[in-house]
Amino acid sequence: MNHQLNPQIYQWFQMADTSRSGKLDFQELSVALRNDASSSFRPETCRMMISMFDKEGDGQINPTEFQQLWTYLGQWRQTFNQFDQDRSGSIDRAELVNALHIMQYRLSDTFIQVAMSKFDPEKKGILRFDDFIRLCCVLQSMSKTFAAHDIQRQGRITVSYEEFLTMVFMGMM
Repeated sequence: MNHQLNPQIYQWFQMADTSRSGKLDFQELSVALRNDASSSFRPETCRMMISMFDKEGDGQINPTEFQQLWTYLGQWRQTFNQFDQDRSGSIDRAELVNALHIMQYRLSDTFIQVAMSKFDPEKKGILRFDDFIRLCCVLQSMSKTFAAHDIQRQGRITVSYEEFLTMVFMGMM
């Protein structure tokens, strides 16, 4: 074990590493990442976490990457809990509007509705913890891509169709 690893996080890693390969594949990570006692992360979120934290590019998460991922999710949990004002364990539309406003996103009601429908596949009007992370990560990534093209910070850009497609595809995690 790497001496820089938190022993508790490494123990969780070992529990998830059912194949004993020393790395977590998609299936193992899917079991390890949970919203709460009754719900695991969606496959889309697990894929995003692998793409964000798999520094070796082998499609798996090693113990060091797992610790970085765990720390990242801990920070998101604090943010999520801050915005889950009714302590329901999910973010409803009003809480999402408030969260995005606090995060400096000025988005229309129409966009909020689109975002809710895209990241709430069960159409319950709520975002689970992993849905909220995925939405925020996509927003961050796309905003960063947009900002790179909006040099004068006018809130508008002109791009070709192919540039637009490239921006969208690159922003997808």
